[in-house]
Amino acid sequence: DSVDVDFRVESNGNANMLFVDGGNNRVAIGETAPLGTLHVRSSDASITSVNANSDDLILENNGNCGITIASSTTGEGMICFSDSGDTNIGRIQYQHDNNQMNFRTNDSERMRILQDGSNNGRIYINADDPSSNSYLTVSGNNNTHVMITTNDTSTSGGAAMRFKVNSSTVGQ
Repeated sequence: DSVDVDFRVESNGNANMLFVDGGNNRVAIGETAPLGTLHVRSSDASITSVNANSDDLILENNGNCGITIASSTTGEGMICFSDSGDTNIGRIQYQHDNNQMNFRTNDSERMRILQDGSNNGRIYINADDPSSNSYLTVSGNNNTHVMITTNDTSTSGGAAMRFKVNSSTVGQ
């Protein structure tokens, strides 16, 4: 009957292990005043508000804070983004069987990070050329594929990019 009733479950160490705020349609774990739809607090980080556009899930910890997505050694871990027109419009995906991370936007892979057979990191942006010997491959359809700018206003004329071979500068 839409009655504003709060609900609380205690544990041995936390008086508010699970708290349902009936009046504000929010749930908390380890928190008495949830700041979003689901607020998980393992320790007090002294936050009093969060961005209203990203308050569906709040993780709070006074130290390090994170999310673990655990899957099998041959599975995939993903964060997917969808909308009413596409259930796979964006995605961050880790493939455990070949240890590569993929990033998708507008339902297409845009970047891939992986390691080669020599355990060297490789990055492909809008490209897929595992046979190349490059560690960074960028592909595109316009004239500017990579732009590097610097805001160095000193008179020393700092380099926006420096090229080295065996610790010796060969260009900049």
